[in-house]
Amino acid sequence: MSAISVSDLLKDPERWNGQMVRVMGFYYFEAPSSVLFESRGVFMAKNTELCLWIGKDCPGSQAERTTRDNRVNVVIEGVFKSEPLGIFNQFPAQIECVAVFEVVK
Repeated sequence: MSAISVSDLLKDPERWNGQMVRVMGFYYFEAPSSVLFESRGVFMAKNTELCLWIGKDCPGSQAERTTRDNRVNVVIEGVFKSEPLGIFNQFPAQIECVAVFEVVK
């Protein structure tokens, strides 16, 4: 499965809703936030329109959490949900049931 971008998922969220996806981006973790941004630049601009909440309470997600770096380029594989989530529903969608979390060097 090829990795796609956060913006590709958000361009057509209904197409991907409920599907297992492999997505690349810039991951940021600092409790309580667990977010995949389109890029480091989007993270620096604090643009929450081009990011996904990474579900930390779903099966598969919690097991990886302790080994995750907090600001890295990654590829994540999980189930895409096209509904606002995260703190105060500020993120347009999420990846839950994370099965793969790979740091890209």
